[in-house]
Order: sequence, then C-alpha cells, then structure tokens
Amino acid sequence: MEDRGATFFELSVAFLLGAVIGAGVALVFAPAPGTETRKRLAEVGGRAIETGKKLVEESREKVTKAAEVAKTKLKKKSSEA
Repeated sequence: MEDRGATFFELSVAFLLGAVIGAGVALVFAPAPGTETRKRLAEVGGRAIETGKKLVEESREKVTKAAEVAKTKLKKKSSEA
C-alpha cells in the first residue's frame, strides 16, 4: 500500500483533539477550587465543540465544491468523447 500521509482535515482534527485534551489536563491539575475548574472545563469544552462544528462545516463546503468541479470536468470529458 502507498502511504499518502495525513489530509488537512485529519491533521486539523488531531490538533483540535490534542488542544482539548491538553487544556483539560491543565485545568485538572491547576490549583483551583472544584467548582471553578468544572466551570472552566465546560467553557473550554463549549469552545472546542464550536470550533469542531466550524471545522466540519468548512470541510463539508470544500468537499462539496470539489465534487462539483469533478462533476463538471467529468461531464465535459464525456461530452467531448
């Protein structure tokens, strides 16, 4: 098999997950009261979810555009043949 490397989407998701996990670990080990830590974890989690939604939507738009371009090229090729 050929190793094609990671796609932009895969790298973005990996980075996002790493950032969320790192932030969670940092907050858990930070010297703060439990209620404050839970509040901060909820805020970080909410921001991570919103970022993830944006990333998925942007990726969906890119895939849709690429599919449209491919479909147009395919139609052009088939009409030339």
